[in-house]
Amino acid sequence: MTTTTWRPRWPHVSQLYRHTGDAPDALEGASDCFEASLARYLREMAYPFNGDDPALVGAMRLLATGQADHAGQGYTSIEQGGKALSALGVRWRWAGSLRTVWDAPWSILWVRAARLRGATPNVVDGRSVYTDYPLWWLGGSDEADHFILRLPSGRCNDPLSYWRQGDADYTPSSLAAAFAGAYVLDGATLGSPAATARGSGETAGLVVRCPQGLHLREAPTLAAPVLATLADGAAVRDVYAHECLWTFVYDWERGLHGWVKREFVAPAR
Repeated sequence: MTTTTWRPRWPHVSQLYRHTGDAPDALEGASDCFEASLARYLREMAYPFNGDDPALVGAMRLLATGQADHAGQGYTSIEQGGKALSALGVRWRWAGSLRTVWDAPWSILWVRAARLRGATPNVVDGRSVYTDYPLWWLGGSDEADHFILRLPSGRCNDPLSYWRQGDADYTPSSLAAAFAGAYVLDGATLGSPAATARGSGETAGLVVRCPQGLHLREAPTLAAPVLATLADGAAVRDVYAHECLWTFVYDWERGLHGWVKREFVAPAR
């Protein structure tokens, strides 16, 4: 069910941006379609993040795959995407039925991008074009290889949007033809612990071991903005499944997710 009176709190989030090392005329998609879709959802849910959209997309890429955003990177898998949602405390379920998607306000759809068509055309070089980007970008593929976020209005945040540069009004028939599955988002519980982040049914309890206090940052770098300072002995929940000098944790007291240096936390006894 869509809500036509819904109004967005955040504009379209794109996956189209340049990386260090790209050719001068290159515009790269970066294979960040899942992360950009997730970033838009988080923005709409007032997720606490002070950086710009590319920074949030990059942070979600690191959370989902354990690797920093970089040129030529591969796709985020469906399994990795599900673990990232769980790590953030977002309730979700995988749906193979489009009817389930129609009945939900928020879904991240797994689609065959070549089949998507807008209800209204874009005018490109004097021609009416019903796609939102050149189909040659897809390399002739008709496989399910793209994520888009379906909004409560029924429009879609397609991270590849180029000509429209905004939310797409894809037709129901083209969405049906493109559909290959979806994460149905059953509620923004960003302040809840994740139960499946490590795939074991439990997340690890940690205690801060830093007498002067430990900065909780929005990205795993000392240059990232500080979300909060955790007191020595504070209990946090580890929701990061990858080996790294940093770990992504949930601060119970403040209801915040963020990154801390791993050396300053220890398993709770």
